[in-house]
Amino acid sequence: MPEPEETNFEDELSPPPGIQDSPFYWGPVSAQSSYKTGRIGSPDVILSRKNIFDALDEMFKDTGIRRGSMEAMKWFRELVREMFEGTELSPEETVLRDRTRLIQKSGYKRLGGMYLFNYRPKTRAKLKYYDVVPLIFLLNYTKDGFMGLNFHYLPPKMRERFFMLVKRHMKGNINNKWSRIELTYELLKKRKEFRYYRPCIKRYKTKYIGSRMLHIYPKDWDFAIHLPIHRFKKAYKNQVWVESRQKLVEERAGSAEL
Repeated sequence: MPEPEETNFEDELSPPPGIQDSPFYWGPVSAQSSYKTGRIGSPDVILSRKNIFDALDEMFKDTGIRRGSMEAMKWFRELVREMFEGTELSPEETVLRDRTRLIQKSGYKRLGGMYLFNYRPKTRAKLKYYDVVPLIFLLNYTKDGFMGLNFHYLPPKMRERFFMLVKRHMKGNINNKWSRIELTYELLKKRKEFRYYRPCIKRYKTKYIGSRMLHIYPKDWDFAIHLPIHRFKKAYKNQVWVESRQKLVEERAGSAEL
């Protein structure tokens, strides 16, 4: 199956002028989607909301599950799988619709935050593969961009494991949108339990970011890491994940996306 064409999701998702101001506008709804498991009546009711994160947060509160727990992680994992298997709406349509959390591509000024954006590396012709929709924790700044951990390079179970380790280093309350992860590249290299960082560590240049950046609030991190929004070019996801496992065994760091 051919991989999807590269897209600037921000431009693609802009509704017709004026319609977003209507009290009846909830975004596009799939015409022929079906939902088999019955966790909710129809995923389109949720996925067509302008703010998918707040919609899911309302659902999560009704579960009584403690936020940040392994049980919460399982709940989000199963919900995401069910929602996107039973709808024609793409993850990009649901996540990047929220204009209130979009910032300018040069606006990433807080280390330890989670961001999602379009990216087209300058060295893409030389790279074996790369992700055009990175989901990253920002580690440090460089003179022309930043270094971050792109969680898409880990297969789902490893991604969960690494995320739970990383989240222990959160500074601040989970409900504060400015709370962040307090980790350094040096600490990741030093501590054996953080070995999962190796395939994820990437460098990004601001110049090659192709959209505004979506700031993902800490209360939504659990949900965001399960979204199927990886978009690898020049390789399928399973190939990338097999090589990521190999890097962990061989103790090799991943290649930068410049």
